[in-house]
Amino acid sequence: MNEWGIIWINFMKRGFSMNGIFKKTLATLLSLTMVLGWAAFARDVRVEAGSYASASFVRIHGSDRYDTANRIAAEGWDYADTVVLASAKDYPDALAGAPLAYALDAPVLLVSGDSVPGSVMEQIYSLGASDIVILGGNAAVSASIENELTGKNFTVERISGKTRYETSVKVAEKLRDLSGPSDDAFVVSGENYPDALAVSPVASIKGAPIIYSNKKGTIDSGSAALLSESGVSIAYVIGGTAAISDSVRTELGRSGVSSVTRINGSSRYDTALKVADHFMDIFPTKGIAFATGENYPDALAGGVFAAKKGMPVLLTNGKLNAEDSSSIFLTASAYTDGKSFTENLVDFINRFQPEEVFVFGGEKAVPNTTVDSYFDGETWSDDPAPPAVVNGSLTVEVDAVDALSGLPMSKISVVIREGVFEENESTGEDELVSGSGEMLYEGNLDSDSGFSFDLPPGDYYVLVRVEMDDALREQIRNYVHSNCSPDHVHWTKTGESNNFHIDSGGETVFKCVVGTYSCEY
Repeated sequence: MNEWGIIWINFMKRGFSMNGIFKKTLATLLSLTMVLGWAAFARDVRVEAGSYASASFVRIHGSDRYDTANRIAAEGWDYADTVVLASAKDYPDALAGAPLAYALDAPVLLVSGDSVPGSVMEQIYSLGASDIVILGGNAAVSASIENELTGKNFTVERISGKTRYETSVKVAEKLRDLSGPSDDAFVVSGENYPDALAVSPVASIKGAPIIYSNKKGTIDSGSAALLSESGVSIAYVIGGTAAISDSVRTELGRSGVSSVTRINGSSRYDTALKVADHFMDIFPTKGIAFATGENYPDALAGGVFAAKKGMPVLLTNGKLNAEDSSSIFLTASAYTDGKSFTENLVDFINRFQPEEVFVFGGEKAVPNTTVDSYFDGETWSDDPAPPAVVNGSLTVEVDAVDALSGLPMSKISVVIREGVFEENESTGEDELVSGSGEMLYEGNLDSDSGFSFDLPPGDYYVLVRVEMDDALREQIRNYVHSNCSPDHVHWTKTGESNNFHIDSGGETVFKCVVGTYSCEY
């Protein structure tokens, strides 16, 4: 049986551990070669510290998402009157609640199930908190948890709505009552977390609400009413039109918003970078926080911590350097000319000149090699440098490494169409939502070097597929199994938008991930 998919295989070596503290050596090439040793110190065995040539480094991580949030709280707060509790199982409430938590000078801790985890309760007591703010309804944070806390003589307030959109409005109302109305508001998709995470420290520092757009890519009546009642005049829409429709401008205008600025990049990583760059001047300290853009748990508590530290949160995909044989993958990329994401990030770091670097999560989420590459000025294999082509040219390349050696290029097909497509939830098929839908190319990729098209500025749809048969699947599995236990190998299917927009002279990076083999420990 044949199956189509893009295969992304990624597994990472388990880090060498000594007494729970990871140690490594970082070599940085200056005018002379210097070797900078990482000094792990005992504030907490799960807080690793060291330095680059110009910045100190602290990694904060725990044994699980609850423990990581606890350790973020311990690193950021010696004492807190109030603690904000949110669900560990989903992201909307914690991320929308970051500006409120910042206004309360409260860390965000995570709970789930019918009782507060013992480690979380210990952290609450350690902070000396007397007040608890719960974000979300009973489905997010159970009534039994609320009762447990009340029974322990905490003052408990729950802020919730019937949906994540309503909850974000309720949180915004509480923020307004506490800090006064804000001229600004941030609109992010309520259907995914990266943009909300990236903007959470900015919104927190500005005292501005985070409003979720709905599944239609616009705001609902409750959000519109809040903006109108609060006198918001400036709105920042975070993310591209695939996430938030341009019709949101009309809805915002009806709510009295006179200025709408959209900030978006070619990917979630690029969008986070553009947010940080746009608001560079509001950060009072020279620091940067990194979190994985692949999952949300490590960073749920990180937004308010970053705001308290006065620094942006940047996202990383955590891929290892091409030289490291523990990372193998097949990706399909399409991009126009312009700087690569890594080049833009290194440029941002050089201009921002951070003195502190924080990383949320362990090496598996954000490898040291990834962070090193930003400061060494290196690029890594998942971020290919743009080809030398004219503005508006699209290049499609496929990189098959090790595990797929001998893969016939005829197994790889490419489809390029004009317009924007969305997946029909009922049929699973991509359907045209705007543009002509004209087929510009359909065929096999029969050249190792890829191919290019000259395209005018506009919206395009690219699909790169690999024909998966039993033999190829077995080849991949055998390769992975030789490097980690078969019990830890998983096959999942995920997807990202196939749509991208070409701006004249701008940068666009396209990646399609349909299937993933991963090795987890």
